[in-house]
Amino acid sequence: MKKRYLVLMAGATILAAAAAPAAIQLQGVDIFITGSKSDFSGPGGLGGFSPGTGLGPNGTAAELRMYDDGLTNGDVTADDGIWTTTVTNFVPGDSLIWKVASAGFGTVNTPDDNNNVIVPGSGTITFYLVSNTLNDGYKPDTGSSPTVDGFIYTDQLPSTVAAATSIQVTGDYTSELGGVDWTPADPNSVTLTDAGAGIIGDNLYGGTITGLPGGTYNFKVTQNQSFTPPAFGAPGYATGGGNHSFSVLGPSDTVTVTLDAARARVRAFNPSLVAGPPFYAQSSAWGTGYTALEDLGTAVGNIYQKTFTVATAGTYSVRVRQGLGNPFPNSGDYPFTTTAANQDVLVVFDRNDYSSDGYTPGTDLVLVLDKNTRASLNTWTKVQVVGDFMTDFGGAGNWDAGNSAFDLSDAGPGVGATAGDQIFSATLSPFLTGSGKQVKAVGQRTGVAPPDSGFTVQLGGSVDGITVNGNNAADSSFSYTASTPVIFVVDAITGRHDVAASPGAPTRAAYFSPSSVSDWSMY
Repeated sequence: MKKRYLVLMAGATILAAAAAPAAIQLQGVDIFITGSKSDFSGPGGLGGFSPGTGLGPNGTAAELRMYDDGLTNGDVTADDGIWTTTVTNFVPGDSLIWKVASAGFGTVNTPDDNNNVIVPGSGTITFYLVSNTLNDGYKPDTGSSPTVDGFIYTDQLPSTVAAATSIQVTGDYTSELGGVDWTPADPNSVTLTDAGAGIIGDNLYGGTITGLPGGTYNFKVTQNQSFTPPAFGAPGYATGGGNHSFSVLGPSDTVTVTLDAARARVRAFNPSLVAGPPFYAQSSAWGTGYTALEDLGTAVGNIYQKTFTVATAGTYSVRVRQGLGNPFPNSGDYPFTTTAANQDVLVVFDRNDYSSDGYTPGTDLVLVLDKNTRASLNTWTKVQVVGDFMTDFGGAGNWDAGNSAFDLSDAGPGVGATAGDQIFSATLSPFLTGSGKQVKAVGQRTGVAPPDSGFTVQLGGSVDGITVNGNNAADSSFSYTASTPVIFVVDAITGRHDVAASPGAPTRAAYFSPSSVSDWSMY
């Protein structure tokens, strides 16, 4: 059987490869532990940051070499990506700094910062390097800074953590809870407990953080209300190095922080940030946080909604997110205007695919309706199409949002069934032939002060419906033939548009009818 090995190194340097039998993993590099005493007073049996040539406590370089062969230096399973070496005769009580590297720190050097370990009374330590990317939410992980080549730990971590009188999450979130940031002893620093992660004795310590304003926060896991001994940060169990982080949408979010004490890894998990569902709506009309939309269930299918009460009549906007992922609309908020105090509005996020009707966007539609009448909360003084086609239709210039010759009408009939149905259309004839042209629409809402102008409010395009202060990606598939009329259509409730010689009416889902979904009466 081939031997696969790594060499451990202590100190502030990186792992290097030695010339030995080729390894299957890590590009065939020989890897070692390497390092020194924490105070740099001597190599401490870790080779003094000379991977491949530095000597271990028994006077050999080979004892610092790491293996993944299932046989040598304490490795258990061959080719599992976990490189191992067990080293004896360290000086008990020595504080060591170490990392893993190939010879000369050329190919392998992980982590970017050194890790720490205290030599136990037995003088024996087993060192590990995990070269697999686990993608389990814990950090550090292989493949990303500061542990691109793999993350490292020792068998001494469980007893080190178990001996601590307290374990806390120390970071820049504490001031939001009434404490002082980066102060391990602050009572507002959340404590992690063995029972907090579920099973006592499993080397997992957990706790939760809630009540924080939306944003991203940095932290380390500290012990005994101090940064000494080392903390659990981005590189693992280390004196220095970067921080962990987590994000929240608002005070209702709960972040669970878990320390894997056996492998010096930390996970901060916020279920609100997982790609939806659930989906969250945010608007100044009802607060500053994100509120989950409710799934209407299979009877309606792929539609998420919630009723909000808007205390003061006025002009507002809303955006829907799936955690901190993609917002909907993509480039700006969906605008709406309320006309009475304490008006109930229904926010709808429709993920169904309506593209078969020829209108775009075909899915992920955001809209706001009056909860009781299901009427749109936008009325329009003007809807006009714009794009790089306008000169071919007789316009003085392209992308001219002030050219009334390209205004659409909601007078009905035509594509819109009746006047006032908010389906705007116009038939226009090009003087030239064109293909691959871009088109979207702009609008001016009625009763909004100051009045909308230019591209402030946009409708249609390839991705977004209606946005305020956005920039909808234009639909670039518009083609036409000289002297052949085409009909431009915009649904001014959803913002969907179509351009064709004979377009049909846009699909409108059941939520436009107050009586269409009986279980809405519960909201």
